[in-house]
Amino acid sequence: MDLGFSAADQDRPCSDFSGGWQMRVALAAALFSQPDLLLLDKPTNHLDVDTREALIQAINAYEGAVILVSHDPHLLELTCDRLWIVDEGTCSSFGGDLNDY
Repeated sequence: MDLGFSAADQDRPCSDFSGGWQMRVALAAALFSQPDLLLLDKPTNHLDVDTREALIQAINAYEGAVILVSHDPHLLELTCDRLWIVDEGTCSSFGGDLNDY
């Protein structure tokens, strides 16, 4: 999976990267271990447009399961195939799509 890192980037310390690129580093580290499940809590907060698009591509290319918590309708529309509503201590499947919500 290509997250946009050049060969030279691989030798740079993480602190040299912007916040968005540090998110890509964290995602790359998570994907490198090949987990069966990713838990992402508001992953687009503070990301620029290019990094958001890279995240969407990475989520869609990921072969495992993803549990994604977000208020970002663009991210949800492009990555999710099921919606669950968490409200007042309960969690329930939502039968419609994001437009129905």
